[in-house]
Amino acid sequence: MSKKVFLFQKKDAKSETLAEFLHHNLFYDKKIQFTLDHIKKLTQTGFVKLEDRVCKTPDIPIKPQQTASIVVLVKDIRRYQKPVSVSIELKASHILYEDSDIVCVNKPEGIPTHATLDPERDNLTSALKRYYKRSTGKVPYLALHHRLDSDTSGVILFCKNKNINKDLADLFANREIEKTYLAVVQNLKTLPDTWEIKNHLARTQKKDELQKMQSVKSGGDFAHTTFSVIGESEEIVLLEAHPHTGRTHQIRIHLFEYGVPILGDKTYHNDSSHKFKRMYLHAWKLRFHHPSLKKEIEIHAPAPEAFQELFDFKIDA
Repeated sequence: MSKKVFLFQKKDAKSETLAEFLHHNLFYDKKIQFTLDHIKKLTQTGFVKLEDRVCKTPDIPIKPQQTASIVVLVKDIRRYQKPVSVSIELKASHILYEDSDIVCVNKPEGIPTHATLDPERDNLTSALKRYYKRSTGKVPYLALHHRLDSDTSGVILFCKNKNINKDLADLFANREIEKTYLAVVQNLKTLPDTWEIKNHLARTQKKDELQKMQSVKSGGDFAHTTFSVIGESEEIVLLEAHPHTGRTHQIRIHLFEYGVPILGDKTYHNDSSHKFKRMYLHAWKLRFHHPSLKKEIEIHAPAPEAFQELFDFKIDA
């Protein structure tokens, strides 16, 4: 019987039981939508460990820095899944690069990279599987080692060959893949030609802002981004951004806290987001050493028309 084991560490001081902690983390971090009662039953039947020891008491309090793991049956996950409501069908023009080992896709804005908390919501991974099913009649092995926010467009890399999956995973883990983004921000202050931001980021503690990030003076995860100005107009500036770490919302929060929020970013600058049809952040380029070809390659996702319409110069020139 196929099983998955998930391990979580409690990093906050919020008062909650073991079952509540697992329910929260499975729901928000792993997209698993079990009921609290189901998790309590799993705990009572020996599927849960607290600090590496089986714990059959779901209502026991869990303390900061403690770890808890849970064994989840794959059949139980599938039992709660619903059919995806298709919102996009990928075309050949969405495929930026493909060989026997990898495929790079130009993700449209407004679609998640993978399945979300809403099992009926379409996502890029499902759309790519449908594309292969239509075009070749079969779906290849697909592994994903990075993602883009739903409202961000641009290049996403999928692994098609299990034999190089670890090599690609190591490239991402070791920050050996160079990522370049385009961002359009409000022209609210005089910007240097180039600058960098180094700080630590952590999630806010508010229940309704679980995915929102902020800089912190202690704790959190180290985040490093370099920026440069490509062009500007009276009201907006086009930036090139290079994230050297891969924290959630890293570029967005770095620009917002620097005083130049990204156009259309409803999470961090809602006052102006209603004026724009999308968030103006685009994953422009990926550059890395191909594990099989043994050479450097660069995958380029052309700037969206929405970006180009804002400026009187050719962005991709």
